Amino acid sequence: MAKPRESRSRARPNATGHKERKASIFYHAYLIPKVPGTKIDPAHLPLPRDNPMLKDILNDKETMEGLVTFFRVEEWSDDLIKERYERFKTARENGTGCNYTILLRTTNQIVGSCGFKNIDRERKRAEFGIILHRSAWGIAAAESVDLSLSYAFDGLCLHEVYFETDEINVRAKNFCLRRGIPFVGKTSENYLQYSLTSEIWPSVKDKLAIHNLRR
Repeated sequence: MAKPRESRSRARPNATGHKERKASIFYHAYLIPKVPGTKIDPAHLPLPRDNPMLKDILNDKETMEGLVTFFRVEEWSDDLIKERYERFKTARENGTGCNYTILLRTTNQIVGSCGFKNIDRERKRAEFGIILHRSAWGIAAAESVDLSLSYAFDGLCLHEVYFETDEINVRAKNFCLRRGIPFVGKTSENYLQYSLTSEIWPSVKDKLAIHNLRR
């Protein structure tokens, strides 16, 4: 496979204080340039023009079925969507968050968003979260998470990425189980936490969808 072309942009400090090089406008293109499916753009926050599409995703009951206890929002209004955007924007600016959109490679249609919050620079750890429309569940969901994990450990140089999910979110639990991501314990009555560290990242990396597709 041809060696990916490096960006000419200068290296810049990332959320953990390390310098990173923006290898491509889409980080996934640097990792798996010929794989169809989803793509992520960690360098950019979802734009206000994306809000209507994200609103439709957040208001889809089947999509949000396993996330209702996290958000406790019956219906996402335009104002709530704007507040969500401003919150993500502030977190990115102060280095405590990195949220980005998930798009289909073939159409550039937005099918969700994901990213990292509660970024701890000193401990080099962050919480990962994802919302993906049900139409993109399956390989697209796995690919989006896998791309994000690769970005976390190989791009942001984090030492730990942890996941919190509701007990009723079977898909999230099965994902962690299939990837060999250790279960840490309950953080509350209904919430479960899984944690992936840089020490076990190499073994988990072999199980990633994007890794298998490259073979």
